[in-house]
Amino acid sequence: MDKKRQIIQYCISFLLIIMLLFQTFRAISFRNECTNLQETLNTITQENDLLKQQNKQFVLENENLEVEVSQLKTVQSELEKKINEINVKLKEYQDKEAEQQKKTEELRKASNTTKNITTIQTPKKTTEREILAKLLYREAGGMTWEGQVYTCSAILNLRDYSGRSIWNMAHDKGTFSVAPRVDSAKPTQTQYDVIDYVENGGRVAEICYFRMNRYHNFGTPVCEVDGHYFSKP
Repeated sequence: MDKKRQIIQYCISFLLIIMLLFQTFRAISFRNECTNLQETLNTITQENDLLKQQNKQFVLENENLEVEVSQLKTVQSELEKKINEINVKLKEYQDKEAEQQKKTEELRKASNTTKNITTIQTPKKTTEREILAKLLYREAGGMTWEGQVYTCSAILNLRDYSGRSIWNMAHDKGTFSVAPRVDSAKPTQTQYDVIDYVENGGRVAEICYFRMNRYHNFGTPVCEVDGHYFSKP
């Protein structure tokens, strides 16, 4: 009887040991699982922080892109505005050029009509016209129609203001620096057309003096045309 009891106690002790080992194994496994879960959680947290940082950087880059796009739109708007201004100026220039060509053609037709009519002119008038054309050619032959009209007007206004003749002024180096080369000039039809236009109502009033690059030290500045600065007394 004692031997059976002893065997039973041994069995019970063995079972207890087995249960204790099982519980220990389960505790170790649970701890390992907890450790793995904690590491996984840490990894997820790190990845989440990294994603937040990347998202923040993306937002910042997006804001910078929006600023650059806004700046580009501003530049585009300014360019379009300048292009429109250039187109307007080009249109004005083309209209002005067409008007000048129309006036030139009308003057040429009028000149051709005048040539078919027999008129009596004094030698002095014919000579002054030729000298004026030569002087105009030397002073403004390379200028636009407007520039030549202003130059011719200034010469005629100076003649009226000073009481001197065109021939006298054209050969006075103190008045015109091109005086030594006036007689050898070969004016074109344009200079004669300009003279006709100015003498038939197209004269610019008051201006008498002109020079290149800057105004004279005397007189009152009026305007600049084709790099020539015109003044009045």
